[in-house]
Amino acid sequence: MREVFFSSSLFSEGNIAVLSGFENFISRLSKNELKDFIEFLKGIRLPDRIFLISGKEKLLSKEPYKTVRSIADVVVSNSLTPKAFFISVKKKIEGTGKKIDDETLKYLVSMLGNDLWTAKNEVEKLLLYVGKRKEITMEDVEHVVTPKISQNVFVFLDRFFQKNLML
Repeated sequence: MREVFFSSSLFSEGNIAVLSGFENFISRLSKNELKDFIEFLKGIRLPDRIFLISGKEKLLSKEPYKTVRSIADVVVSNSLTPKAFFISVKKKIEGTGKKIDDETLKYLVSMLGNDLWTAKNEVEKLLLYVGKRKEITMEDVEHVVTPKISQNVFVFLDRFFQKNLML
């Protein structure tokens, strides 16, 4: 992350870094690494910015979170509930004038892994595929949408070495 701030920005005045799931990042740091990280955060000056993304509903009020909140931009970003995600995808599709039955929509949503970025890309691809047709079918979804894989080999290896194979 440091290299982002030690190079000049090509298209803007400053550099921006985003650290998603920063609680997990902080929990893996040793005391010395945590101290270095906090000093690093204190050294970031405008126009440079760092955004720390939290998946928690509310940040802990104890250290080191208290200090981090005071010196960095922390964004709390909860995942949508499955129902809210379903409604969001449905509104996106219906907002374009297309129709999709509930069974097909449920199948589509199940492939998107409750991930808005994946949903945006896959729904746009689906809408382009359907073209001028008014209705999206199950076959359209099967032909076009790439399912989001929620786990990767690195998650597997981490859990394997922690002897936690519950996926």
